[in-house]
Amino acid sequence: MFKQKGFTILELLIVLVIIAILVIIAIPNFSRARKTARIGATIDTLRNICSAEEAYFAKMTYKTYGKLSDLASKKFLDDRFTESELILNGYKYSSYADNTKFRVTATPIKENYPTFYVDETFIIKFANGAPIGSH
Repeated sequence: MFKQKGFTILELLIVLVIIAILVIIAIPNFSRARKTARIGATIDTLRNICSAEEAYFAKMTYKTYGKLSDLASKKFLDDRFTESELILNGYKYSSYADNTKFRVTATPIKENYPTFYVDETFIIKFANGAPIGSH
């Protein structure tokens, strides 16, 4: 009697449907995990900038805050921050500083990501002013 070798077309289709269902489930979870990781990395970067601002202010003779490029030129931040348009983890960073205040804003490149900023209060906030722990 003839023995069948291999799989039938129905068995192959069932396997393809199962794989498709798994992909449909996995892609949104992967996207959500990537978004969470980018937001976490951005918050960590802003924390590092806060530490650099505190050290810069303490070290400066005239007690002033610095822009990102100032902090990098004095080696309080690494050389990436000397770039005129800094983009890290899907966020564009911009800064303002003078003798009494500073502000660093992290603006997302993609939609549906929150905007963050930190100022002389050293509290990282959402664009609406709410601290990150209250969202």
